[in-house]
Amino acid sequence: MFSEIYKKLPPAYDTMIICLVLIFLLNSVEQYSNSLDKVAILLLSSVGTALVVENLIFYFKNKRLLLISKSAIISGLIISLIIVGDMPMFNPAASGMLVALFLLSSPSEIWWGNTNMLAALLVGLVISWKIGKLNISISYLVAYTFFSILKIAFLGGQPLDSAVLTAISFFPMFSAFFMLTEPKTTPVRKETQIAFGCLVGLLFNVLEVISFPYSSFIALMIANLVRNRLDKLIPKPTIE
Repeated sequence: MFSEIYKKLPPAYDTMIICLVLIFLLNSVEQYSNSLDKVAILLLSSVGTALVVENLIFYFKNKRLLLISKSAIISGLIISLIIVGDMPMFNPAASGMLVALFLLSSPSEIWWGNTNMLAALLVGLVISWKIGKLNISISYLVAYTFFSILKIAFLGGQPLDSAVLTAISFFPMFSAFFMLTEPKTTPVRKETQIAFGCLVGLLFNVLEVISFPYSSFIALMIANLVRNRLDKLIPKPTIE
């Protein structure tokens, strides 16, 4: 049954674009019904900027324009779901957040793209499954919850059940299914995907303990940087 449903879905990038647009529309109506014109400008400017930047990079490397890029459209849509310091900011490897730390005098995050948890969960499962990154999403949520429980057990400060409640809240869900699953910056093999998700969950908690700013983005960026090393450290399963 699942294989038949899978075959009927659009290609992976098309599926992600459709799902992100649905989340954008749902949250636009729910959160910003009185200022849809500003939301439309945010969406168009985010996608437009992503397309221009990717075309410039592609032109310098290949001496020709790419014009329409699905990966740039996806990046622009995710940018429009994140408003930082009254301006859109997003990078799949989280490097944009590092830039914000240095450029903005008092940077702040407003995640309105993940306020509808049910929508994020449902379409997130479809996206993560479709692009073959479900192992990353699940392992991240499990690891994030596990290390959060350990953190609370050893350091205290809040009830133990809050770790589980936090793990199933808006931000971890949106991160697990949209931020961590960017195809070009994450592992392909199942074993490495599981290690990648666990690593981000561990790093996130460690950075939170030391009160490091933007710990979720930094954790993801570190994992992106070492993903090739994970492929080398984790042996491929032998087929007997």
